[in-house]
Amino acid sequence: MKKLLVLSAALLGIFFTSCSSDDDDSGNPLIGSWGFFQDENANGELEEGDECSKKLTLIFREDMSFELEAYGSITGDPDECEKDSDSDTGTWAILSEGLLAITYSEGDVEQGMYSIDGNTLTIINEYESNGETETERSIYIRK
Repeated sequence: MKKLLVLSAALLGIFFTSCSSDDDDSGNPLIGSWGFFQDENANGELEEGDECSKKLTLIFREDMSFELEAYGSITGDPDECEKDSDSDTGTWAILSEGLLAITYSEGDVEQGMYSIDGNTLTIINEYESNGETETERSIYIRK
């Protein structure tokens, strides 16, 4: 689930990242930094993440590169967050209206639907789990 959250964050971040400190003149609202806010649970309800997951940041750059900063707790204590191994870099591309592709540094490619409404980025990702297709929706807020 953590990997999916990171993946969703990356997909979402790739399409719609923007920073107030990194004002973007390219016109692409995805450029910048996006912080994780909420994730949809199995019942379709939105839930805020714990303190570690709220530190997750997607950074989309004009040169089509991205960085995913993921955090976790080695001890299980959410107050002891450290940057973890799910952090990654790579490239991003918008394949068509609302469809984002992210290529991770190790070569894995993921695609997902995204939308931006004001300072909110929503990424919807489908994946296979135990032979069934699951859908995950993650929401990010511009930093």
